[in-house]
Amino acid sequence: MAIHYKGYLARLEDLPSSDLPDHAVPYDEPADLDGLIKAIMPWHWPLLALIAAAYVIRSLLTGHWLHLPTLLGCLAIIPGFFLHEWVHAWSFPRGAEVHIYQKIDAGLLMAYSPQPVSRLRFIVISAAPGLLLGLLPLGIWALTASDHYLARSLLPFGCALLLGAVGDFYNIYNTLVQVPKGAHVQLSGWRSYWFR
Repeated sequence: MAIHYKGYLARLEDLPSSDLPDHAVPYDEPADLDGLIKAIMPWHWPLLALIAAAYVIRSLLTGHWLHLPTLLGCLAIIPGFFLHEWVHAWSFPRGAEVHIYQKIDAGLLMAYSPQPVSRLRFIVISAAPGLLLGLLPLGIWALTASDHYLARSLLPFGCALLLGAVGDFYNIYNTLVQVPKGAHVQLSGWRSYWFR
């Protein structure tokens, strides 16, 4: 696998186009970043409910209801967002060429590959960072009664990285409801496509 950090992405239209089969079907998804932001905003509520539940469980285990996020956890958030994209990149099949872009002014980091992948593989690629860097640290924090500094730092880190994966969860939903089993998914430009 070849991973290339491409740096700043001036325009979404600058993403490379892929050679798609003639019968490839575009996802029914927003055509631009503003539309995507509108579409994923409601997806934050279930994640916020999950975070609140983790906080209640942890507080019941420790007897402490007020913990301020630790400096370590807060400082780890920004590198965590970049690590999130590398986890996407590492999840692509061996031999895939993956490019990592950033458009910080629009709040966008992206791992991009024109490599066609199976429906299941696309779901795994989309889910991996949210599960590994968001849900896992939040779960460890919630279920650890320790008041150790490192354990407390997992709260802000896990919360931020779980919320940062909301676009990925939206992609998973679109894949589950739009892409038939046995199909393949491929990115081209800003859009996702599926085909058999």
